[in-house]
Amino acid sequence: MLKALIGRLLGRPALPDRLSYEAAREALERHSARLHRDLAAREGVEPEILYFLAGDRDPEIRRRVAANPSTPAKADRRLADDPDDGVREELARKIARLVPDLDAAAHARIRDLAIETLRRLARDQLPRVRAIVAEAVKSAANIPHDLVRRLALDEDDRIACAVVEYSPLLNDADLKEIVDLARVSERLTAVARRRGLSAAVCEAVIARADIGAVAALIANETAEIGDRALETILAKAAEIEAWHTPLAMRPNLSERVLRRIAGFVSSALIERMAARPGLDDAAASALKAAAR
Repeated sequence: MLKALIGRLLGRPALPDRLSYEAAREALERHSARLHRDLAAREGVEPEILYFLAGDRDPEIRRRVAANPSTPAKADRRLADDPDDGVREELARKIARLVPDLDAAAHARIRDLAIETLRRLARDQLPRVRAIVAEAVKSAANIPHDLVRRLALDEDDRIACAVVEYSPLLNDADLKEIVDLARVSERLTAVARRRGLSAAVCEAVIARADIGAVAALIANETAEIGDRALETILAKAAEIEAWHTPLAMRPNLSERVLRRIAGFVSSALIERMAARPGLDDAAASALKAAAR
């Protein structure tokens, strides 16, 4: 197939049947420009040829190889260190599409090479490359923990927040470290929005006293805010209007807590609290009286 393809691209009849790989490589070296560009983008080309083209001097050819789904994992790993930013971006986009199917790789060696390529791209100097990787792995459960943790601690908040909010691989120790190191509200808020947040992590977020992050935590119905943490919030809530609505609407609050919230929120919010599903008539009447 390769021999006939080279022949067609060069405007000649098919090359001899006994053309060796070395001879094909010589043909590629002699006719680098048009032939290289075409082969680099073609699916189904022999892996050896694509590996050879991964070292081409022309960055456009290397970009095509990086984007080619037929490129072997060994060549992808080579391209992860390419000096051209566009090559690494194309590679990141392609590897990102492969993430859901990594566990189905025919050979463990191929999967290991793909993971190593992801690791290199997750450390890339270009934020755009790391952002592509972060978006691809943020919800994946088949990625090594160290790779996800690196992205969750990335210096770029946009990259880190995507992983912090969604990754199922981050444990409580990771999240508490992220909370302790966070320098901006966005990263704390990303933690606060996570589904199924444990009581220990909730307390760590509250301890940072970030208004936006705590508001997001209160609004997160799956966050396990314990009694002690809730008391910490209520002690400050009267003065922080951003917490009033999520507190008034938070489910599964005791009647005592609802009465306490009714003591500092607006009458409109109290009316909404009184209409909460599951609230008994006596509690609803008490809240409405508070509103009046």
